[in-house]
Amino acid sequence: MSDVWSALAKSSLRDGHAVYARKKAIMFAEMARRAQDQFNDAGYAHRVLEEGKILADYIQIDREHPDNIIPQLLLSPTSASADEAPQELSSEDDASD
Repeated sequence: MSDVWSALAKSSLRDGHAVYARKKAIMFAEMARRAQDQFNDAGYAHRVLEEGKILADYIQIDREHPDNIIPQLLLSPTSASADEAPQELSSEDDASD
């Protein structure tokens, strides 16, 4: 997007329009830089998005590989079995509401 706004700034006939377009070009360039930094920090610096793919596609593929499993993201089994009835709140718990 930054390059689109830069082109608009260069082709603008009015100074105010050119200033606005340059401002937007700088904003989008900064957003792209921050996104790239976060992309790199997440361990995807070696990746280049292919046409028609999004970052989520790569993340899903990576998460399926056994070496990339993050234990904290796995669902843990519940401690209560399905046969147990849920615990009711005591009167002390009700009073705190």
